[in-house]
Amino acid sequence: MFEFDYEYGSKEMKEASNFMFGKYLTIFKIVLPILISLSYIIKYIETRDVKQLLVMALFLVFVYILLYFSSKCSTKFAIKNNKNVLGMRINIQFTDSKISVKTKKENNFETSLEYEWKMICKISQNNSFYFVYLSKNRAYTIPKGSCINGNESEFVSFVQNKIKNT
Repeated sequence: MFEFDYEYGSKEMKEASNFMFGKYLTIFKIVLPILISLSYIIKYIETRDVKQLLVMALFLVFVYILLYFSSKCSTKFAIKNNKNVLGMRINIQFTDSKISVKTKKENNFETSLEYEWKMICKISQNNSFYFVYLSKNRAYTIPKGSCINGNESEFVSFVQNKIKNT
């Protein structure tokens, strides 16, 4: 059994948002400007019009400024729309048969949820967090180091085995 206990703060919210949607932003930040640049380069080669290169350069500057602010706004939007979970105390237990999640807010509002292993899609991690996915866009963000029961170094392989065997 593994048990994690932590408070869900803005750091967890930002990390979850960046991790889950960052790959889409990266594709958008890299692929789209490259494709548009190629079209302008092709037009420049055909016409030898320097204006095409200037338009491309201005467009790329505009796109990168837009992407920078949109990524900042999306994180702020995620925090603003999920204020009800900020400051929430979360306790998650991973047993052989199920996953139990208990949440508690300062005003003593408490919830309890249980998931069967077949409801878990995948697990991933970065340097600071584990992400246990219930769907493509919904995951529990668990800070590393918040394990209070079980050997945390074996956690990922335990979850992967449970997902694989259900």
